[in-house]
Amino acid sequence: MGPRRGGGGLKLAAGLAALGLLVSGPAWALPRGVRPAVVRSGSLTHEDGALRPVCRPLIAGELDACLRLRTGPEERWVLPGDLRQWGVEAEVAWAGVERLAGRRLRGAMRQVAVEGMDASYWLADRGDGWAGAVLLRPDLAVRWLGPELRVAAPSFDVVLAWTPSAPELDLIMAVGVHDMYEQQAGPVHDGVFRTGPGGWALFGAARRVTEP
Repeated sequence: MGPRRGGGGLKLAAGLAALGLLVSGPAWALPRGVRPAVVRSGSLTHEDGALRPVCRPLIAGELDACLRLRTGPEERWVLPGDLRQWGVEAEVAWAGVERLAGRRLRGAMRQVAVEGMDASYWLADRGDGWAGAVLLRPDLAVRWLGPELRVAAPSFDVVLAWTPSAPELDLIMAVGVHDMYEQQAGPVHDGVFRTGPGGWALFGAARRVTEP
């Protein structure tokens, strides 16, 4: 008698995912084009749950992570029905995406000098769908980019990260984030987030004050 396939298999896959080992067999594999997208919390809603993208809270009340699928030039949100078709539970899918994010994190970001200062920041804007990798893996982000890390996601598929390595850098970056949020297409969030014991937490946001 061959092995049974059922709920136990899903539990096994979830357990392996928790250990960072996503089963690569056909029952659990995700399509290569699956990517994480960072969006403002609650921005992707639909009355019909079947048409609501697969998302999870990234920073409670501030940012969500949602799955997108790229197939050639086309790109769309991943729906619950997609996971059922692939035979993958949501927790297993997210574990796999997090594992891939860890591999992509450093390659997704490039270092940019701050004009007029002896300081720099990291920018993920390659358009490959992995800009949010740093937000999915705060453990690796701190290890590779530095402690007291700040991050921001001002527009779709664009993420900035920096450490307070120079006086007033936080303020300068916060103003830049706010400007990007207001000026670029696909605005996401104008806030700055920092690392904390439980992951990311809201640090602050710049606001322009108009003279009366």
